[in-house]
Amino acid sequence: IELPNSLKTISSEAFWDCRSVSSLTFGNSLETIGESAFRNCKLLESISLPNTITRIGASAFEGCDKVLTVTLGTRLKTIENSTFKYCRSLESITIPNSVKEISSEAFYDCYKLATVVLGDSIESIKQNAFGYIGTSNSESTKVYIPSLDWLFRVNIEEYLNDRLFRDIYIGQQPLTTITIPDNFTEAPILKLLYNSCISSLNTGNGLKILPEGISRNITQVTLGSNVTKVEAEFPEAYIVLSNNATPPIITEKTFPKCMFDNGAEGVVVLLNANDQKAYSKAKVWEGMQMSNQSNQVAVQVSAPGSIGTDLALGLRMPVAKVVGLTVSGEINEQDIMQMNKNMMSLLYLDLSDAIVDNIPDDAFNGKQQLLSLVLPKTTKV
Repeated sequence: IELPNSLKTISSEAFWDCRSVSSLTFGNSLETIGESAFRNCKLLESISLPNTITRIGASAFEGCDKVLTVTLGTRLKTIENSTFKYCRSLESITIPNSVKEISSEAFYDCYKLATVVLGDSIESIKQNAFGYIGTSNSESTKVYIPSLDWLFRVNIEEYLNDRLFRDIYIGQQPLTTITIPDNFTEAPILKLLYNSCISSLNTGNGLKILPEGISRNITQVTLGSNVTKVEAEFPEAYIVLSNNATPPIITEKTFPKCMFDNGAEGVVVLLNANDQKAYSKAKVWEGMQMSNQSNQVAVQVSAPGSIGTDLALGLRMPVAKVVGLTVSGEINEQDIMQMNKNMMSLLYLDLSDAIVDNIPDDAFNGKQQLLSLVLPKTTKV
């Protein structure tokens, strides 16, 4: 079907159930497409809308399950209810910057949708707008957002939109770290990130309660100065950094990897050393492996294999409390394995001035909490 350039409006249900239509050419004056106008056009493969379009009615292209590509006009303000529902061959969609709202079930059950690019002007995404997207793919749908700030200013209704935020990108960079802006006292977006690729969370200094249902994949949590209670559970968190002088209320399930009863694979690091006394007496916190940010040392190794002895002579704390270590001098495999096994709180390791012939296999295996590792300058890869 080739529509004339003079056409401005396509009425509701105009081509509903026209199952033999395989191609559409829209005129360059088209402004409005009515409700269910092309619903169940089963052979339609491509939709390219002119920039004159200002409104597409609800269910306009619902059930067009052969559509592979959709191009939206740059004057469109709203993607209405069920507009592209059951477009089960659609693989990607770019939402133009003109769009302010994506309504309920707009892309519901577009199960081949592998890429979604979201515009900067979006103000709200209604419930189920992206329900069951990408379910036919072994990999999550890649979603590109314009900025981190976008996540916190857009009103995203929770119901069945969680698949939209499993694999998030800003530009070409995957989003793995989230810092909540200080002016936010609540962050409902966190519940939509339950299955996301986010591995590091900083609550900022506005949030007071960290609600349950946050990403189970987070390995590092930074608690801001105003957090009073942590309801969420972080089963994979190896590092907990706290900037709060008053220990927040938690349970044994909040940070299980830091509990001595569970083997204390992880560590709680207090960003202010003066808070140590309060945490060591607080319920649950008292049963955790704990250190503080000031526990950073440098050691000149006197002979290969002697790092343990050299540290013991120079330290006023157990080696398990060392957060940062800078090493110089000649070391060997024994020294490296000592760092791995005995320094449970080690977050920062600088070996740039160390001399070593060989870094053994599995040298830092299991050191999930290590945030920074600088290899010797002489290391050959």
